Amino acid sequence: MIQLKEFILKGGEVAVLFFELLALIMIIYAGCKGAISLFKKEDNVALDLLKGFSTGLSFLLGAEILKTIALEEVSELMMVGGVIVMRVALSILIHWEMKQEQHERELEMTKTEL
Repeated sequence: MIQLKEFILKGGEVAVLFFELLALIMIIYAGCKGAISLFKKEDNVALDLLKGFSTGLSFLLGAEILKTIALEEVSELMMVGGVIVMRVALSILIHWEMKQEQHERELEMTKTEL
């Protein structure tokens, strides 16, 4: 029974590191792609950047949820819970910003068509 618990904890640690690494790669990729698009003066820079950051933040949120596997004290749970709440709020804000950006693009398209 103790070996199974240790296996689950080690597997959880590896998964957390994997998700955090994916998030880091995604955020760096989105930032670099956004910078290049900005220098090229492309139209949808903000929307692409928001999508990349949102994906990276989703991986970070998954990592935080997996961290709850190894928690042993209530204070640790409260701290991880606070981080999860902040990341969920950021995700909601980013998705709202993406919808606003898409709506503005659609308005611009309809104005150009007229």
